Amino acid sequence: MSEPTTDRELIETIGRLAEEGQDLYGGSMSEGDEARLAAIGTEQDRYWDLLRRRRALQEYGRNPDRATLSPSGADGPS
Repeated sequence: MSEPTTDRELIETIGRLAEEGQDLYGGSMSEGDEARLAAIGTEQDRYWDLLRRRRALQEYGRNPDRATLSPSGADGPS
């Protein structure tokens, strides 16, 4: 899957991840399912962060395409 490049694509991707997470959470979960659910949460956080940064750039008259997706292993605020 390629990286979403517009706000609409980001929102759609976040929605698809939420649906996948709900599907996994709705049944009995294997260790693999639990790992995937955790990965989905991380992916959603990254995409929400990118969407917020894009919107902040737009708000201040800058090009939202300059925002980049944070690395998957990046630690959040402490």
